[in-house]
Amino acid sequence: LKALGAKSDLVLSICKELKATTYLSGSGGKAYLREADFDEAQIKIEYRGSATPAYPQFHGDFIDGLSVLDMLFNVPATDIISFLKGQ
Repeated sequence: LKALGAKSDLVLSICKELKATTYLSGSGGKAYLREADFDEAQIKIEYRGSATPAYPQFHGDFIDGLSVLDMLFNVPATDIISFLKGQ
């Protein structure tokens, strides 16, 4: 890749180089992506959120927002695979 720039400019440059028509972004992208630039380049931005399921943790009530490592230490691998597959 020969993409240049930082933040929104870099993402847009990569999308252009790859001839993308849509860019999938996490919800955090709303803070730095300049949507008007993507519109001008005819590249649609789709924001995707993520939701962590509540799962049993070893100590106390469920604490959201932890690393997947916490889930690995507290939940059987088959449950994690089901979650990742959206089941």
